Amino acid sequence: MKILIIDIGTHSLKALYAEKKYRGLSIIDCSGLLIKRDPSLSNLEQITNVLSSLKTSNLYSPDKTIVIFPSEKTTNRFITLPFRDSKRISLTLPLEIEEELPFELEDIVFSWQSVETIERNSKVLTCVAMKTDISLFIDAIQGTGFDPDIITTGIDSLLSFVKNLNLGARNVDVQIESELVNETRYMTYVIIELGASKTNIVIARQGVPQLVRTINYGGDHITKTIMEEYQVSYDDAESFKINSGMIILDDDKASFPEDQMRFSTFIKETLDIIVRDINQTVSNYKATAKEAVSMGYITGCGWHIRNMKEYIESELKIELMPLNYARTLDAPLVFDNPPDEHKFSGVYAVLTRFIAKGGWKGFNFRKGDFAKTRETEGVAQILQLFKPTIKNLAYGLGIFFIYAMVHIFVLDMVSNNYRDQISAKFSEAFPDKSKRMTSELLNDHSKLSREIKERLRMQKTLLEGDPSDGTVSAYAVLRDLSGSIPKNLVLDIKELHINRKIVKIVKGIATNATVVKDVMQALENSGKFKDIKQGNIRIAIDGINKEFDLSAQYKGSK
Repeated sequence: MKILIIDIGTHSLKALYAEKKYRGLSIIDCSGLLIKRDPSLSNLEQITNVLSSLKTSNLYSPDKTIVIFPSEKTTNRFITLPFRDSKRISLTLPLEIEEELPFELEDIVFSWQSVETIERNSKVLTCVAMKTDISLFIDAIQGTGFDPDIITTGIDSLLSFVKNLNLGARNVDVQIESELVNETRYMTYVIIELGASKTNIVIARQGVPQLVRTINYGGDHITKTIMEEYQVSYDDAESFKINSGMIILDDDKASFPEDQMRFSTFIKETLDIIVRDINQTVSNYKATAKEAVSMGYITGCGWHIRNMKEYIESELKIELMPLNYARTLDAPLVFDNPPDEHKFSGVYAVLTRFIAKGGWKGFNFRKGDFAKTRETEGVAQILQLFKPTIKNLAYGLGIFFIYAMVHIFVLDMVSNNYRDQISAKFSEAFPDKSKRMTSELLNDHSKLSREIKERLRMQKTLLEGDPSDGTVSAYAVLRDLSGSIPKNLVLDIKELHINRKIVKIVKGIATNATVVKDVMQALENSGKFKDIKQGNIRIAIDGINKEFDLSAQYKGSK
């Protein structure tokens, strides 16, 4: 299956074309196109132009097309419901959303995903957009020749990382019963996607999102502020920001020119509006959830000014790491120069859904009124004519299905009961066999017959002995062992092993160590045993007698 993922931003368009195969997923092509700024064109017209350029310059033939809708045009809400059934959730959510938002239900479209279940409750994350925005967006995309199967959002793509990557794990040393043990602990973390025109924030722990937010500021805010302050074009301001921009940190002891110091202070002051909102989001979560955010990850294309990550890190007072995730994809990159994974974070994130098993399915606005395929009126009329027949047929099939299920259930119950009884008997007969080996004997009569014959042969050999392979009679060994020990010695042999001519008292109980010495001497004097070796002598479980073990080689009766 070939997959095309398109991320439409306000500054650029990113597209990733991949193929999912039986043994993995390979990336065929990755494209990044700038959206040319033309004041005479609307935002949708500018998007249409760049999509048309993408269509004409690439021979894409995807089986599934996914488009990321701008997250600044959506709003997200967590809603907790006292049940877990998906049908009940779908029926209840419209009423819950209507109370949360100042919009009429007929004016919005929403998608939802259950992010966590606690006992019988469901924690649901909803994503809401205006119907007019989605309708215009789909019309603009279809006008360029693309027809998306799925329309998701930027926040939703970050949630793919939360669900599909093992984020927040940290190895820590823990004191357990006076011993220092290294364990993996999962911290509450924040993901910051700093794009050109927006900043997406997700706070999560152990694969469960706890808070999501979109801030309508990004790296473009710094560029536009430079334009106004220094009276330069947008392209020149962007060039100044990337090539000359640098945030001088408070602990930096190096000397810088006065112009560089002023420019650094200017960038800091411009950036503070974004940092303030990020910090406020993290602080609000800490106050509400009563837990701190311990670490963070940063991605996106808007933070690549020198020392910008370190500055945000110092302001938030948490460890902040670049979200390097492309190496975790089980997919060979077929091009020589892989794209910057932070600039292409949206399309890469959605791609992880096709690699992970049972991961985050994500939002999709291409449903309901905006579904790609709909039932035609002709088909609906035909179904209406045959509705009574279909209804009676459904009833008949339902009754037959119930009868068949009950019949199968009763037979299965009787069969399982009989099999359990047989298995219990087998376990008693073969206590040394594992469940798997017992099951094999139960299912294979020839193997069971061989096992019984072999056990009978071994029992006979053990009792009567077999001179051909040096096996002595267990009866003869027990007779000579009992006859060699004087009757005045008080001892109890709890466990005795006989293997060919090797006799081992594995567990014996005597009143004291002298009795053990007397037993060894008696066996030596009998002339029927040799190589007599004493093992450990220890206090018995009763705390009075001695527990011992010894071994000897049986010579046989003379």
